Amino acid sequence: MTQRTNRKMIARHLARAVVLAGIGLYVARLSAVGNLGLYISPRMAVYTKLAAAALYLIAAALVYQSLKEWDVQRDAGCGEACGHASAPASPWLSQLRAVVLFALPLALFFLTPDTTIGSAMAARKGMNLSGGTAAHAIKTDSAATSAPPDANELDRLFPHDSLTKPYADYGKLLYAKPEIEIKDWRYLETLTTLNFFPDSFVGRRAEVSGFVYRDDTIGQGQFVLGRFAIQCCAADAIPYGIVVESTDAAKYANDDWMTVSGTFAKTTIDGAEVLLLKADAATKIEPAKDPYVYPDMDFGV
Repeated sequence: MTQRTNRKMIARHLARAVVLAGIGLYVARLSAVGNLGLYISPRMAVYTKLAAAALYLIAAALVYQSLKEWDVQRDAGCGEACGHASAPASPWLSQLRAVVLFALPLALFFLTPDTTIGSAMAARKGMNLSGGTAAHAIKTDSAATSAPPDANELDRLFPHDSLTKPYADYGKLLYAKPEIEIKDWRYLETLTTLNFFPDSFVGRRAEVSGFVYRDDTIGQGQFVLGRFAIQCCAADAIPYGIVVESTDAAKYANDDWMTVSGTFAKTTIDGAEVLLLKADAATKIEPAKDPYVYPDMDFGV
């Protein structure tokens, strides 16, 4: 192996080590500042950290290999006579492209602030105004009784089959509350329940938080309060939301975070009937520390 080839191999090993260590360092930085959750779901965080540790080890191995190659070059000056076997070097341009392919986005990650996805991404993916798996609303008689319903009345308000039974049971719990607080830990399940049984919740009070979103299907005086749901990472994020109607709707810009409380009614968006929250109170809030919501794996178990 010639000295020139040896230098190329050392450079290639070091470049790969820098890229791999850089990825590991970026994951470590996100974890240290508490922003790893902006990109990775909590249940995948430990695997991401383990992968980052593995990248450190591979980078260290590459540096060690570079040092060995350096020793060979320094001791030899001998060229092919030394008999140091080595893989043939690939074209320099190909090596450069491979390094830049990873190094450029990595540099952008370091140079740009950590951020969450918002209304622009929701517009590209399409806002879902029904929660989770609710494909069709179950028609029920309207709620709107002041007296607490008995068991028979609840069964009438929440008819179900084997598929929708967990949502019917959860709907009965929500119905018993004077105000339904749509919490992060069951955001998807709550929206799905509301959309399975919309007629049962018309006239009920609710409170929900999220970011403001609008598109051409949303009417005047309305906006959507949405959240992104993720399974593993931000790449698989899907936006879900509730239509809000407010006399002050124009005051709120896209991506503002709000907490809104009001009363459920129904409206039609893009030809589909959905629940609408008529706001009687709205407050701007700071974005949630964890902006995403996640499926409750224990729901219905």
